[in-house]
Order: sequence, then structure tokens, then C-alpha cells
Amino acid sequence: CNSTADDWLLEEQNYMNGALGGITLYATVPASYQVPNVYKRSASGDILLDRGDEYYNDSVPFEGLYVSLMKDLIRISNGDIKDISYTHTSKASIAKHSSSKYTAAVQDIENGIVDMAVAPFWITAARLKMTAFTVPLVYDKTVLVIPTPGTDKSLRYESSKVLEPFTGGLWLVALAIIAVSAFLSVWFSEADRLARKRYGKSLRRLKKPEYRRKSVYARLALDAFLEKGLFFFSAGVEQDSEASLPHKMLMFGFGGFILIAVSAYVANLAAFLTRSGTESFVGTMEEVILLNVPICAHPALQDELVFKWPSANFIWSENEWNGVVDKYDAGECKVLAIGREDNILDVGFMKKFCDRGLVFTQSLIIETPIAFPIKPELASGLSYWIYQGEKYKGVSLQKSAEEYVAETGGLPCSIELSELDNQESDDYTQISPKNMILPIIFFLVFAIVAIILQVVHERRKGKGDLMGRTSTLELFADRPSKGFNESAKDAIKMLDSSVPFRLHRPSLFDEEKKDVEEEGCDLDVKKSVIFNDVSEDDFYNNDDNMAPRIKGLMGSSTITDTEGTPVRSYDENDLNHRIQKLIESGAIDDVLECFQEMKRLKKS
Repeated sequence: CNSTADDWLLEEQNYMNGALGGITLYATVPASYQVPNVYKRSASGDILLDRGDEYYNDSVPFEGLYVSLMKDLIRISNGDIKDISYTHTSKASIAKHSSSKYTAAVQDIENGIVDMAVAPFWITAARLKMTAFTVPLVYDKTVLVIPTPGTDKSLRYESSKVLEPFTGGLWLVALAIIAVSAFLSVWFSEADRLARKRYGKSLRRLKKPEYRRKSVYARLALDAFLEKGLFFFSAGVEQDSEASLPHKMLMFGFGGFILIAVSAYVANLAAFLTRSGTESFVGTMEEVILLNVPICAHPALQDELVFKWPSANFIWSENEWNGVVDKYDAGECKVLAIGREDNILDVGFMKKFCDRGLVFTQSLIIETPIAFPIKPELASGLSYWIYQGEKYKGVSLQKSAEEYVAETGGLPCSIELSELDNQESDDYTQISPKNMILPIIFFLVFAIVAIILQVVHERRKGKGDLMGRTSTLELFADRPSKGFNESAKDAIKMLDSSVPFRLHRPSLFDEEKKDVEEEGCDLDVKKSVIFNDVSEDDFYNNDDNMAPRIKGLMGSSTITDTEGTPVRSYDENDLNHRIQKLIESGAIDDVLECFQEMKRLKKS
């Protein structure tokens, strides 16, 4: 149809050059100063925090971040916004909306008294019924404000920090693994050999075997548990080359658990030890509602707050944000609902936070857009320049706020709970004795228990108990008061009185006898028995199979003197009876243990 884009381009050019047609805007400012957003100065140049008669004097100019934003928008509009003049809110509107001076300013726009209002206005349903708004300048997050939690410096808290790298459930799992490893190690070990090693006697020599055997196994289990606990605390396991294969497999798995557990624990321990503790507090809206804690809130957000949190116990202010704090001071509420972006730069209001020890939490109540209320016919034009300024010209409320903070140096105190709750130490924070209170108490408790056990053991010497190194508690048939050397001498005497004997290799025997006597066994061996099929290794192999093998080999032996001359022969039954009594007495066990110990000393 021979149409061109000229008309569209002309319309675009007209719009670009005249979104508002060079208008001079007439704006009101709410009857509530909010530094640094909007305020006036006194005659002496001081910033006024509270409204006075100067508010109604239009010759005293308004200042603040929002006033500066409008100046920047006028500058970048290239004459599309010619100028802006400010005035106060009408007293009639203030009287009508006594609980919110911001809503009173919106009332003036609805009444046609002014074109717009300049201040941080929430876009609410009630205000949208009255007039239009520009595009949002920023989104205000109304969050829960609570009193600053106290610091927990109690002994209980300092002690619990040592355990905090692991949960309670994981500690129980670790104890269970230690206990299972201890009990299995007792099972996998040869009980008789373990008893001889720990207590110096064989389980075959128990008095009242059923009852006493349980006592010995209980002591073995306790020793094993303490041993495995020591392995866990020292981050390693003992390497016993003589242990059975099942025991080695058990220790291999236990060592793997220790490796991971101790590494994970140590990696997090320092951070927990140096952490500053805070007392318990109500920090979320869910907790507040559950406990029915009263919440002081701004009346302008009543519809939005009640819709979002219908079960909450809100206490409504009668005087903007100052009224919210007044309600808190009067004790009508325990926590507050405060807009962060709306108030974070208000030095006067934040000073009230510092004086009362109030802090912002991370619990979001609602999020509300902030914009300029304006006549509907002007809303799109001013929104256009707000968008252009933020997108292309570097003009925005956020940038102005950052410049203000850089210039003034920020707030006089910390008002963020996250900053207080997460004041974790850096990598160079030293660990003090109070951080180590639980390990210290742990050591002292077990040291005291050990002292008590040692005192009891010293008093019961000669009577037998389960507390000493060779704990027997008179479990065995012979008296436990004899030392190892005396038991060895008794064993040799029994051998002398029972059967004369000699070894095939007298030189070897004499050498061993000499070594034994030098080390303290003092064995007086004069006679020997011919062990035709017993090797030296068999003789020194201190195990439970040795005695039966000796018995079998001695069954048809010829008894000789030291010169090899036959003395007399025992019949098989008589000899077996004597050997059986000798074995049951435990004398052979003592002699074998003595030779085993001497062989070990020679190797070392």
C-alpha cells in the first residue's frame, strides 16, 4: 500500500524527545523524615531527624537520596522533565491517615493536589486503589528482627564443642565399632594363651571353672575395649605378627575406619573449638508462630502480612516505624517485622537498633516493591526515564545508596544476626585452654579412676585382684603370690621328683640353662628325658599342643641317668599317670614360658 516506516520513526522520535512533554512536576514528601532518604536541615545546617514547623515551609528545601535521584532523572531527560517542586502533605490527608503519613501523601495524589510523591513508597493493594505507581526502584525485604542473642560461655557449651564435629549418632557408631572390635578380638584370640600372657596362668587351672572363667573373660573384654579405644584415640592399631588371620582381618577393617574417622574429625575440629557460641533464640517466622510470640509491624503492610501469615500474632504500630519501636519498648511485642532496604540507611532509626541490641535475621516475612506514586497519566513517562537511567545512564537508587555508604562509612554497629552468629575465627586464631576443657576433664577423670584402682590394688597385694598387671583374684589353684622365678623353680623340682630326664643335645641344654640362670630363672636341672621326636623349635613353641605331644612321646620311654645308663623302666600306665599329673599341675607351662622368655631376650 506504498506504506513506509517514516510515521513510526517520527512517533518514536517524538516519544524519545517528549515522554512527558517538558512537564514541571509538583511533588509532595511524606510528613516523616527518613535520613538519608528524605529530610530537611535546620537554619544552622544540621540534619533534622524529627519533623517540625520547617516541614510546612516550602522555602526550606528537601534533601536526600530520593531527591537526588529525581535531579538525576531531570538531568538525563534532556528537558522532557523540566523541573520538579516540592511541598508538604496536606494536613487533611495526614488527619485521615494518621497511622501512615506515606498513605496520607498518596491521598494527596488521589485528590489531585500534587502530581506525585517522592520517598520510598511500598506498592500495596490499598495504595494501588488510590493511584498508579512507577516501575519499582528497589524491592524491600521485610524480615524478622530480634534481640541480639547472648553469648554462651558456659562450661557445658565449651565442653560440647569438642564433640560437635561428629553428630551424636556418629559418636555412638564409633563406640559400637570399638566395642565390637574388642569383643571379636577376644573371640579370635586363643583364650588360654591370652590368659597366660595377660595373667600368667592357664585357664585349665581355674578354681570353680564356670564362674571364674566368666570373670577372666570379662577382664579380657575390658582390657580389649580399652586397648581398641586407645588405638582409636591414637589413630592407629598395633601390628601383632603372631595374631591369627581373622584377628588381622579385623584389625585391617578397624584401621580403615580409624583412618577416615580421625581425618574427618581433625579436619573440622579447630573451626568448632574457636567458634563463638550464641544462646538459643527464636529466629524464624515459623518458630515465632509456633510459640505465639507477638510481632510489632507497620500498619501499611497489614493486608499483605495477614494474607501471608494468617496465624501470626501481629501488633500494629500507630506511628510508622518509630511506632513499631515504641510498641517494642512498651513490651507489647518480643520481635519486630522491619523492612531492611527501607530502613538500612536510616542512621537515626538504626541507632535505635544499636541502643536496643536489635538485629536483622535471615527470616523473610514478605517482599514489597518500592516505587514513586504518581498520577496515572504520568506513570509511564516517568517509568521510562527511570528505566533509561538505570539501564543506560548509570542512574539508580542502588548506586546512590552505595555512594552514600562509601561517603559516611556505614552503620555505627553490627545489625545483622549472620555477622554475629558467624564470627568464626580465621586460620590464625589461637586455641585457648577453655576450648580444650572436655579433653582436660576426660584425662582428669580417668587419671583419678586409675589412682583409685592402684590404691586398691596396693592394699590387696597378696590377696589377688583384677586390677594389677597380673590380675588373678585367686582364680587359680596355686597361690598367686609367687613370682615367675619361684614358679619356675617349683616346676623343676616337680620334674626332678617325677622323672629324671635329659635332652639329646646336652650342649644346647647347658647353654640354655646358663642363659636362663643369668637372666634370673635359676633353674637347677640335673636330669633329662630322651625326647626322640621333639625338635628344639617344638620345645620352645609355647602352645597348647606341646604338653599332649610330650605325653605321647613319653609313653614308652626308657628312663636313664645322666650317663645314659638305664635306671629303671616305668610301665606305660604308671608313666602316663605321672605325666598327666605333671601336665595338669601347670609346671610344664611355667617352664616353657620361661624358656620362651629367655629365647626372646636372646634375640633382642
